[in-house]
Amino acid sequence: MLTLGYARLHLAPFCGDGVCANDNKGPNGYNRATLRIQEAVAALMAKPGCPRITKCMRVCMSNGCVTAPRDVEKFIKARINGEMANVFDRWYEFLEGGPGMVESDRSGFHDLIDRGTTCTQYDLPEPMRLAVCSDLGETDQTWLHVQGWDETDREVRSNTPDGIILGEYVPVTKDVLFYTQATFSKIKCVVKPRTNGYVMLAGVDFDAVTGSVDHRHHLAFYHPDDERPEFRRYAFQNPTSCGCHHDKYYTLNAVAQMKFVPFWRDTDVIWIDDIQMIKRMLQAMKYYDGGDPEKGKAYETLAENKLLELAAKYETVQAIPDIQVTGWNDACPVTP
Repeated sequence: MLTLGYARLHLAPFCGDGVCANDNKGPNGYNRATLRIQEAVAALMAKPGCPRITKCMRVCMSNGCVTAPRDVEKFIKARINGEMANVFDRWYEFLEGGPGMVESDRSGFHDLIDRGTTCTQYDLPEPMRLAVCSDLGETDQTWLHVQGWDETDREVRSNTPDGIILGEYVPVTKDVLFYTQATFSKIKCVVKPRTNGYVMLAGVDFDAVTGSVDHRHHLAFYHPDDERPEFRRYAFQNPTSCGCHHDKYYTLNAVAQMKFVPFWRDTDVIWIDDIQMIKRMLQAMKYYDGGDPEKGKAYETLAENKLLELAAKYETVQAIPDIQVTGWNDACPVTP
């Protein structure tokens, strides 16, 4: 597998007009070679037939929905508790002759229905204040910005030294919960900086008498590198007929298409692990940016050809039945 540290060492000379592998003069102090390699890998992953972007995974799901991991673009094929499941898009419930709204549970099959993207892994069950903390120590300037609606369905607003803003900033510290002042009924988006540890977001209820936390509802764990978290959500229809021995939890085995997720650490694995392919894409970007689309297209074609070679090497050839006729009877012929 190709790591960022190895790729940057070999590809830095091909980033733009060439940069040093440890050049940290990019925007916000980011490494310039890393930013350029990310751009090339994202462009390659967006091309049809890109290898190594489908993975098999197993997910536990409950409460009629499943939220995919942060690096999953979508589920392609699925089995629920060992039985085949359909994966439908967001138009499924609006078909004129379809099964109706997903909440009606009228399907006779185990269906996964695409519900789009969300910024949390679970939804708020009711209007609640929010709690935030990290599992590692953070700097004093680490804040989580949460936007959404309050219990009256108005957008949450808060006062800051720079004026009134939409949403609310919450400090992020290790093992100490900080709470929002506002009550949220629905969360629209979450913005966080890169952090040292995983950041936990939860909804909380307070005891009216003691003022202590009476109940905490988990909403999400955010990866340290997430800055604008986004997860794919699927509704799970007809769970009662799946034959599960537990009333609440179901096992989903799926083939998932992975999405581009920015990589920052030297040990981070790059999905596309072919140095030559990324190099050609970097050269294409250089000429495109320099106003020479002909040379840019030529290098992009070289990258695409390399992509097709890697795809042919990576994919398993489908088995073809070998039918042999060992005898022939005119009365009962065997047709291969």
